[in-house]
Amino acid sequence: MSIILVIVVFLIGGSILINGLTDAPNNLAAVISTRVLKPKAAIIIGVIFNTLGVFVLGACFITPEINFARLKSHNI
Repeated sequence: MSIILVIVVFLIGGSILINGLTDAPNNLAAVISTRVLKPKAAIIIGVIFNTLGVFVLGACFITPEINFARLKSHNI
């Protein structure tokens, strides 16, 4: 594996990490400030879906065969 590929993968991973770190608080603040959810409920839901997002995104990067199998089954 070339060093450039490794650097690019780390840069993309860092970009995704920073994006998630800035999006999560903004989404929670919007929900809490408009009083759609109580703070405790908003934090619990945010933690659940952010954790789920990490696993789904990780599965897409680690095993791309999953995506291809799903696309083939839907004839896309």
